[in-house]
Amino acid sequence: MFVQLQSFRAIDGSQARAGLLLPTGTSQEWLTPDVLAVPLWRVLSPGWPSGKLLGC
Repeated sequence: MFVQLQSFRAIDGSQARAGLLLPTGTSQEWLTPDVLAVPLWRVLSPGWPSGKLLGC
């Protein structure tokens, strides 16, 4: 999935400012400067996004 997202951004990156992957798991992290991985359950939880999650 990550390779597909990278390919899309390389071909038509002007159409997307950043990428968001929604894997299973418990951790969220920046995979690259413009691709964030966040567990789907975290996105669906009340109160998301928060500055603490994104490191702001």
